Amino acid sequence: MLSKPLLARYPPGQFAGMVTILGSLPVLPLVTLDRELVLAVRHFSPAQWLATLTMSVFALVLSFTFWYRGLRYLTPTQISVYIYLVPVFGVLGSWLFLGEPITLYLVVGGLTILAGVVVTNTARSNTVDERPGRRRRLRFRRG
Repeated sequence: MLSKPLLARYPPGQFAGMVTILGSLPVLPLVTLDRELVLAVRHFSPAQWLATLTMSVFALVLSFTFWYRGLRYLTPTQISVYIYLVPVFGVLGSWLFLGEPITLYLVVGGLTILAGVVVTNTARSNTVDERPGRRRRLRFRRG
């Protein structure tokens, strides 16, 4: 909600990149204090650097870009339900890249999640109590 006004001034991709960079700065001093972590990073193989780059681009910058682009058009409540799609894409990714089997329970769970996202984002915005022109009056009884 706090970032929505800033999206009027900055493109979602640029904003996501800045949020990612600025959000990681406070953690950097803590990371440098862990000597084992520093030594492990210094000995990364090319495959490990590629995995780190892929995770950074897809998991952080790309996902935040989609998030902020959606925030330009939808309310924060409508956007927040998309977080429930993470397990769906996790299962699809594990099937596609790791060869994990997709079971009936995973399909049912995924369909349940998808149905919840669709219902949440297509539900009527005005409920009975929120209809324009209708006010709920409180009546008090005397004594």
